[in-house]
Amino acid sequence: TICVMRSVSLFAVASAISIRTPPSGVLFQGAAGRRDSEKEVPAAQSATVQADGAVPGSLGPSHAATAEEVQLVSGLQGQVEAKTTSKYSSFVVNSCATQVVAGVNYFCQVDVGGGHFIHVRVYRPVGNHGAVVTAVATGKAEVDKIEYFG
Repeated sequence: TICVMRSVSLFAVASAISIRTPPSGVLFQGAAGRRDSEKEVPAAQSATVQADGAVPGSLGPSHAATAEEVQLVSGLQGQVEAKTTSKYSSFVVNSCATQVVAGVNYFCQVDVGGGHFIHVRVYRPVGNHGAVVTAVATGKAEVDKIEYFG
C-alpha cells in the first residue's frame, strides 16, 4: 500500500507541475523566475564596440603597421619564405589589421619588391610566447584590402 501511495503521490505531483514555454523573444529565465524579454539582436549589433571601432573577435580596421608589428612580422620572414617556397630580397611590412582571439591574429600587407605584395597572417598567443605564421596569401596588389583569410 505504501508503494502504491508513493506512486500515486509522485503521479499527483507530476500532474500538478505544468511545463510552460517562455513567451516569444525571451532570451533568459533566471533561477528566481525573472525574465529578460529583450528581443534577440544579431551578434554584429549586440557586440561591444571598442574605442578604436573594433568589435571583439572580428577583424579590426586596417592601419599603418606599428613598430611592434613590423618587428614581429619581419622576424618571421623565414617562416613566410618556407610557406611560399620563395626567397624575398625585400620584406617591408606596410599595414596591418588585428583580430583579438585567445591571443592576437595579425593580418599584414608586405611589400616583397618588384611591385609584388603578399598578405601574411601571424598568430601570437597570450603572453607573447612563440608567434607563428599561420597563412600567407600571395599575388596581392598594393590596393588589395586586408581581409580575413586562412
